[in-house]
Amino acid sequence: MSLAAAVGLFILLIAVVNFVNLVTARSRSRLKEVGVRKVMGSNRFQLMLRFIYENGLLILLSSVLSVFVVKTFVQLLNNNLTVLDLQLEFKWVHIFFIFVAACITILLATVYPAMVLSAFKPVQALKNKVEVQKGTKFSTRKSLVTFQFVMVQLFVIAAIILAFQMDHIKNSSLGFEREAVVITEAPDQEKLEVYRNKLLTDGGISKVSFGSGPPMAVNGLQLGTTHRLPEQLEEESLDTEMKIGDVNYLDFYNLELLAGRNFLTNKEEFDEFIVNETFLKSYGWKPEEAIGEKIQINEGQAIIVGVVKDFHNNSLQYEISPCIILNWTYFQNNAFIKLADAKYTSLANIEKNWKETFGNSIYKLQFLDDAIEREYTVENMIFIGFGIFSVLAIIIGCLGLFGLMSFVVAQKKKGNRNTKSVGRFTFGEFFLFREGIYRAGRFGIFNIVSDSVLFYESMVARFYVSN
Repeated sequence: MSLAAAVGLFILLIAVVNFVNLVTARSRSRLKEVGVRKVMGSNRFQLMLRFIYENGLLILLSSVLSVFVVKTFVQLLNNNLTVLDLQLEFKWVHIFFIFVAACITILLATVYPAMVLSAFKPVQALKNKVEVQKGTKFSTRKSLVTFQFVMVQLFVIAAIILAFQMDHIKNSSLGFEREAVVITEAPDQEKLEVYRNKLLTDGGISKVSFGSGPPMAVNGLQLGTTHRLPEQLEEESLDTEMKIGDVNYLDFYNLELLAGRNFLTNKEEFDEFIVNETFLKSYGWKPEEAIGEKIQINEGQAIIVGVVKDFHNNSLQYEISPCIILNWTYFQNNAFIKLADAKYTSLANIEKNWKETFGNSIYKLQFLDDAIEREYTVENMIFIGFGIFSVLAIIIGCLGLFGLMSFVVAQKKKGNRNTKSVGRFTFGEFFLFREGIYRAGRFGIFNIVSDSVLFYESMVARFYVSN
């Protein structure tokens, strides 16, 4: 929530800067109005209040509209993202917060433009000969534009980084086989071999294994225990993940053995462990040194017979944790099925064989890839959200850029009338308009946007002078 609040604050600041640029850009259109009002007796403070009232009313109406938009979006998020169980609520305190934010926005977005508009001298304003702000090395306008460009480009960079992160999550090797693997429940452990034999009669199925879960914890299922050496006190125990797998488990998931051997059989009373590399770091062992060592866990004692290369037993947001695999018939309540047919024509046979074996139990099937993908639902939402916010920030920034260019054209058109031939466009004029904005947004994609906008504005200025 704090991240979303920060993103919303930055977008609001970009919008405020954009609003200020647009208001000051069109200030010349109100020169005669300012001159007439000052001649009629209005002072600067009265003009400032008038301009603040005009622009503030627009912001206030926008805030009222935003209340209805936010309420609608909250309902849509709750209804369509049930997998996250957001349970978002829109309360009166949020409306009060929007009102406070609107008041602060009015102060930030209207005071400076009101000061600029009310500062015009009446005689010069009536003659339309006012220079709003001459180009200097430092000016409020340039500072606002620079801030706007920096904020927008931060959003773009953040979206690019998130895109690389999501690509890394989706395409990184997890250290085990995950393609074309389906998982079904195995409610009756006495019928596992019957189920296995029926499945393997289908030519579209290449491998079958049973265990507590896949190498990576999915669907919120992760078994935990503690481990220690037999001579250590119970208080010295360390946490570890526990997995149960049959003799086919390592081969099924293509887990690489670094030392030792696989299980030879499963037993009602386990007596063998296979551990990962991270587990060895608890005792400072090398893979070969760990073979034959006795380990005590909460469920009993056994010896290490194999060490496998580290695999991602947690989703990629978390580090690889110590893991023990047991040769235990207990908790083998999931069947893992490797499909050899790319068209998945064996799915109907899997359901048929399952119902013939386990009777009236509830049949459920899921692909391992889909289960892993669901572990990154929040990350996908953040990526999509940042993409939307980045596009929104770019659009706001481009609108401000158009307003700024109108401001620049208004300042430069008198000089253009005196220095260029009527009806003739030169690239020198284009670079003259480009100079100010290029200094403000010296790096990033907005140089491309600014070149396009400046070229267009220069053509408009040429047409205006020639007519």
